[in-house]
Amino acid sequence: MRNICIKLFAYSILVITLFLATFSPVYLQLVGGYAAPTATYAHMLISKTEVPKETDYWSYALMAEIEYPAPSIFLNIYCEILGLPLNLRMFQPAMGLASLVFFVFALKIMTLGGIRREYALLLSAMYYLFIVTDQLIAHYVGRATFGVHLLVYFLIALLVHINCRKREGLIPLLLITALLGFTYYTSTLAAFLISIFSHPLIKLISPNEHKHFKHYKELYVLSLLSIALVIIRSISTPTLLASTSPANFYYNLIEYLKAQLKIEKASEAYYLLVGFSGEIDPIIRITQIWLRTTVKLIAALTLLILFLRGIIKSLRRKEGIEATRLSEYIVIAFVCSLSELAYIFIAPIFSFRFLNMFGLPVFILSTYSRATLKTTSSSAWNSARKA
Repeated sequence: MRNICIKLFAYSILVITLFLATFSPVYLQLVGGYAAPTATYAHMLISKTEVPKETDYWSYALMAEIEYPAPSIFLNIYCEILGLPLNLRMFQPAMGLASLVFFVFALKIMTLGGIRREYALLLSAMYYLFIVTDQLIAHYVGRATFGVHLLVYFLIALLVHINCRKREGLIPLLLITALLGFTYYTSTLAAFLISIFSHPLIKLISPNEHKHFKHYKELYVLSLLSIALVIIRSISTPTLLASTSPANFYYNLIEYLKAQLKIEKASEAYYLLVGFSGEIDPIIRITQIWLRTTVKLIAALTLLILFLRGIIKSLRRKEGIEATRLSEYIVIAFVCSLSELAYIFIAPIFSFRFLNMFGLPVFILSTYSRATLKTTSSSAWNSARKA
């Protein structure tokens, strides 16, 4: 009976979360600013309007949409199939529906961790609720939202592929990687880093578990495809190459720290990161900023500590990360998170988005495992005392 109640509660959270993800863009019209360029370019594709040549926001934003047209094309197909008017393109819940992939993704990680089915469902639903409510304005169709959802599909396909006996999983990976190349530069870079570095790092950190992994050599095909897609993009590549220097990295990192510590309030970094928000209600600050930021930092640190602990133990010629199926995910998630370091070369922005997004399942899993271990030990101790 208890197992049934847990499952019903998990599915209730799942349904409520899916409703929030689809309700907010349609009825509340709650979308981020980057919904406009994708929707505008989608309209231009249908009406065959030329991109303005003026050097203002719209010309640059639309040039980025031209370089990465997959979200606009998808939005047009979605609206044409459903017969939706042009003026509603910004407020379509397609990414809200696609957000279910986060639940599937978390369930995959919980399964790798060996959690019982009912608890895996509940913890995955809670993770899904946190992800959706954390970015309630991010369920529109845009380059970043579309790219992040595709990256999660990529991670699920990768975890399935490297453990399957046959090689059918390579085709979905190639298709998703190719689509990423026309969607979002950060996700494309993440696919490249995963495909090139995950195999040697897993071999270093968890040598016993590495023997059971299959088809890792085929990941280098993905690395060639993803780096080719990064190079042919005329917007992202010159900017990254021109900015990739230690001087830019250290300068932007120092400016970022100054802005976060409010040392220099007149800087561009301060207005970019802190100063634009104005006054915030204390209740909202505590519940929506402090508590969520704390959870994100703990999740990011959990993933980082587990990865570094594996590196240190392997360097001491001991077993690194425990030889479980979860070890492969820890390495892949950490390598994926490195893709966002590219931002710090260009602007004073230090993004923890992937680190906390993909580290949170590990944090939930480790917390559950420790709580279960303490409960089991306590029960055993009480039984021994009664005996």
